[in-house]
Amino acid sequence: MKPPGAGAAFDLGLTEEAREHFRERLVFLFREGCAIFGPAKAAKLFREQARAAPKELRRAKSDAASKRKGPHDPESDKYLVQLWLAGHWQSKSDFARHALKNQSVKIRKRIVGKVVGKNRDQDEREVKSIIRRLDRALQRQPAVRQIGRQKRKA
Repeated sequence: MKPPGAGAAFDLGLTEEAREHFRERLVFLFREGCAIFGPAKAAKLFREQARAAPKELRRAKSDAASKRKGPHDPESDKYLVQLWLAGHWQSKSDFARHALKNQSVKIRKRIVGKVVGKNRDQDEREVKSIIRRLDRALQRQPAVRQIGRQKRKA
């Protein structure tokens, strides 16, 4: 771990003794500049040099992880399809709004019921997400049934 204020000296592997020697050289150069140009001009020259110094390079952010298509939890997709097939819904969005109330989330390692109605935009995103999950699961309906058979065998 880098000590605070070490920066490039730490990266170069300089010892504390080498860093102290470099500080003394800078102080000597500043005193020499003050003697030649005067304190105000020497300070201005040092500030200009500090501004012209190369800035710390910021590393580019890594690309976000690419999303993978497919259900994250095949078992919950199976239950989603079963609920869709069992009920008489006016539309998929009506179904998703009702299903959203029964969703649960993990907050600080505890599973709690999802709060619906606080943020309408977030609720609409969640509804669209459930509709997409339902559509994906309906496309794979034979695969969803297969999961149920495997579970019964085990």
